[in-house]
Amino acid sequence: MKKLLCLLTAVLICALSIGALTAYAAGGVTLRLVPGSSSLRAGETVTISVSISGAKGAGNIVAAGPITLNFDGTKFSYVSASNGSLIGAQDFMAHASGSTVTLDYNDATAGSKPIKSDGQLFSVKLRVKDGVSSGSSVLGLSAAPASVANAGMQSVSVTTQGTTISFAKALSSNNKLRGITCANATLRPAFDEDVSYYSVDVPYTVNSLQLSALPADVEAKVSMSSLNLTPGETNNIKITVTAANGSKKVYTIEARCAADPNQTTTTEPSTTGETTTADGSSTTGTSSTAASTAPDGSPQTANSSLKNLIVAGYVLSPKFDPAKTDYVVWVPTETQEVLVSASSQNLKAIVTIDGGKDLGIGKNVITVDCKAEDGSETEYSVTVFRAPAHGQEGEGFDQNPDKKTSSEQPAQGGIRWWILVLVALVTFAAGVAGGIYIMPRMKNHRF
Repeated sequence: MKKLLCLLTAVLICALSIGALTAYAAGGVTLRLVPGSSSLRAGETVTISVSISGAKGAGNIVAAGPITLNFDGTKFSYVSASNGSLIGAQDFMAHASGSTVTLDYNDATAGSKPIKSDGQLFSVKLRVKDGVSSGSSVLGLSAAPASVANAGMQSVSVTTQGTTISFAKALSSNNKLRGITCANATLRPAFDEDVSYYSVDVPYTVNSLQLSALPADVEAKVSMSSLNLTPGETNNIKITVTAANGSKKVYTIEARCAADPNQTTTTEPSTTGETTTADGSSTTGTSSTAASTAPDGSPQTANSSLKNLIVAGYVLSPKFDPAKTDYVVWVPTETQEVLVSASSQNLKAIVTIDGGKDLGIGKNVITVDCKAEDGSETEYSVTVFRAPAHGQEGEGFDQNPDKKTSSEQPAQGGIRWWILVLVALVTFAAGVAGGIYIMPRMKNHRF
């Protein structure tokens, strides 16, 4: 009887073992935490994905839960949870309490849409608390026994993997400047990192402000708007400082450029025909405007004069004057090219220089054309005389400028012919006068 009882017990144990084995699927699944970033700073939010792998081998998954995510409540705060890409919102449930988030999945179609592939099952968002600046924190993941089932309603074995998040120093919010310097103007008021508005005044000859700005934090970035200036106009220059954490501060410099006294201002036609110039003077004539107008309505100046004209290394003759258009430069025979530079009084005018290379012996003409925006032009010329080598001749270049023509050459012996004639006439006149004076007296004397 005792042997019979032992045999029955053994058979029962085997039956239970076989039942237990058949209750689980042949394969298992792995649930793991995958953070969007493994290094975070205070104030940042991270998305933690709960991924599943091995679903197909486990007979397709139709249920998973409860799945528990644990985090350090002193380092993180819970933000939200949602279904992953493998399941629908109707299949998902979540519950957060303290430093724990419980997640559940159940196929709402009663197993007709099971999970057949690997991917994202759940998604949880956590925020790093302020003040966290170093160290690391472990995020844990756990699943209860028989918490995952396949399409055959068999329990699937589960392996879970957590993850570790490290913390970095928070990015600086310093978006201030350490200094602003202007090389060609005086900043008003004096720089102060907490003062964001300044002004400068420059003459009309300054066409660009020479600014530099240094951030108070080396990790901050500095950018500037256009520094170009136009006579008679104001340019509000913006200096933007972007801190390492993305916060921004804008400094403004109101740059006022004086009006060009050589540039006329636009006036409407009047019955008197009076035209006003930039210096306040006026002239009277037929009704007209001082400057033409562009298609967009902006004024166009007719100033096509140069502000300067330079031949590098040589002196212009005569000295440059915007009102004079013809100049001369003398260069030695060794010079084969000259560099000519010029700038216009009107910043919107176009200056074109033609010539200066491959100089020939003698006369070489370089043209400098200044074209105003209204189409009016002024052409300047620089005639470069390149000296010939010894025994050579060049066009327009006189090797002996003091040489006289044949008609201007002195007579033989160095005495001009008209001087000889004059001397002869004087001598003849003296002889005649002497004869008239002596002859009467000779009659009164006998020899």
